[in-house]
Amino acid sequence: MNCPVITRTAIVRNPNGLHLRPAGVLSKMAGEFTAQVQICKDGLCVD
Repeated sequence: MNCPVITRTAIVRNPNGLHLRPAGVLSKMAGEFTAQVQICKDGLCVD
């Protein structure tokens, strides 16, 4: 079974990056999906 690939990009405009609470909310929401989620900055990506 082939699943479609959907890509979305969001830009954090805060020069200090993503703060702890919003990062936690994002992580919790991403965990509700069967998907690969990556967060990248300056070429370093984590999932």
